Amino acid sequence: MANLFIVFTPFQLFIAQQLVSQEKLTDCILIEAYVEGNPHFLEIYDMMEIEGMWRRKIVIPEFAQWDGLRTTSIMDEVRTYKMYRRIWNLIQSENIGTIYLGEMQNNAMRFTDIVFHHKGIKIVFFEEGTAHYIQRAYPKEDWWMKVKEFVRDLVEYLPLYHVRFAKWRYVLCRPMEDGLPMDARFSVIPGYYDKPFDRRLHPTLLVSAKLDAYMSGEVNVGDNKRVMFMTDPLGEVIGKDFMYCYFDTVRECFEEIGKDAKVYIKYHPRDPKESRDKVLELARECGLDFKVLSGKVNIPAEYFLQKYTFDSIYVFNASTYFYNGRLFPQSNFVKLLPSLYEKVKSAGLRDSKLRWFESFINKN
Repeated sequence: MANLFIVFTPFQLFIAQQLVSQEKLTDCILIEAYVEGNPHFLEIYDMMEIEGMWRRKIVIPEFAQWDGLRTTSIMDEVRTYKMYRRIWNLIQSENIGTIYLGEMQNNAMRFTDIVFHHKGIKIVFFEEGTAHYIQRAYPKEDWWMKVKEFVRDLVEYLPLYHVRFAKWRYVLCRPMEDGLPMDARFSVIPGYYDKPFDRRLHPTLLVSAKLDAYMSGEVNVGDNKRVMFMTDPLGEVIGKDFMYCYFDTVRECFEEIGKDAKVYIKYHPRDPKESRDKVLELARECGLDFKVLSGKVNIPAEYFLQKYTFDSIYVFNASTYFYNGRLFPQSNFVKLLPSLYEKVKSAGLRDSKLRWFESFINKN
């Protein structure tokens, strides 16, 4: 039977192809989607796809929002149900026996899991990033929430999809132990999960011919000292009013690196243009010898770390650090998040946001 992979991000495709290679899977079909505001992911997917690995590729941008969480009208309900029928028809016509999904915390993935596992399709979750290992905080249910869940299941999910899903809809980030079905789960980092269905993923250097040619033109193999600086869209956490703390930390980092190294600046895929431009401005002010790495097509940094050696990698909260020595050879990482934490704390960032910093600093 065929295997269906669904990806929302370039890193998910990176891991999906590792899984296909390791497990020697054949007859694989790929659904490509992207989270809102990131249509450029499709160009990245095209460069990353391994020749001959995917029998069929289907682009469904709206798949990432198909689970009915944003239902505000009858037409929203209709679109959600049409997507369900479209995927079910694909499963039947292509004789799909297993669906592979990334990010267990994502409700579109959870909806896909619950709806089609009920129909007898095997479900496999795979590594997506740090979200694969972190259980986010979630609200406790009160009596009114339980009433809403009961009614929503009664009038929508049971009649249309024959499953109960409302408890996942109303309590986002609900623990997987609350009944999320799966037949296997692949993880890169050992020691987090130990269920009978858990499997290890052992990544290797695996690149398409198109990607290999592109990467070869991005890094100068003759560099005497090579440094990578990774940006982070932390404005999503600290807000615009505290971004000056972020840029002060960037400036300090650039001053520490100095002028004797070639600095490869790697943008985060969600980094806004104004933030990218400010980082370049600071690099010029500090007199760095720098290059924007993968500026034309922003492929995952893990590919470069697999293929090239960097003397140091400067990061804020990039999940890349989490995989040091797992997805790529052991490297020297310099963490900038503690310095930024002290700045925003002194500047008066509210406690709930500070706890976010503390959770990641303590975990890493």
